[in-house]
Amino acid sequence: MYEVFINNRPLVFDENQKIDNYFSITYSDDINWQEIVVSLESNKHDKVNIFCADIEIAWQSFIASFHKIIAGGGVVRNKNKELLFIFRNGKWDLPKGKLEQNENIETCSLREVEEECGVNGLQIVSQLNKSYHMYFQNSWILKETNWFIMDTSFDGQLIAQIEEGIQLVEWKSDEQIKECLLNTYSNIEKVIKNYYESIS
Repeated sequence: MYEVFINNRPLVFDENQKIDNYFSITYSDDINWQEIVVSLESNKHDKVNIFCADIEIAWQSFIASFHKIIAGGGVVRNKNKELLFIFRNGKWDLPKGKLEQNENIETCSLREVEEECGVNGLQIVSQLNKSYHMYFQNSWILKETNWFIMDTSFDGQLIAQIEEGIQLVEWKSDEQIKECLLNTYSNIEKVIKNYYESIS
């Protein structure tokens, strides 16, 4: 299954004919992906399910229709098992950023967390999941973010990368994370859910 968020609304690729409460579309070679993305962005549909006998064929058709950007990010834990959050554009988020040329995804993820949060001594523990979301910037962009669980013993001052629009960088306890999730993006909710499932 693949899930892409457009304006916080899910576009799900699945082999099931119908998912409850989703607007279901059967994949075909002449499917209009732009129209489907706009239907979610403009609130015409809240949730769309693409029914496809072969998910990979439908998925490759979808990603070939848009410019794709690859990024890396971290679910970062300190010695108190708190997680690192950033506050940007009025929402709580996780540190992440675009892959640079000739850079592998692990190096990208570590670099972006360091740059956005002023934290160091990071170690990747394991790979988590990938998340997908889309935004419009002259044309529709599909962003694939590769997430990693990271640990650090860093206990210095966190420094927000202001030039990237980050206003706050804070460690959050489990209880505080529940509050953050009330004001975040749907794909970040999924990442945090996957993190907790991975350690349970």
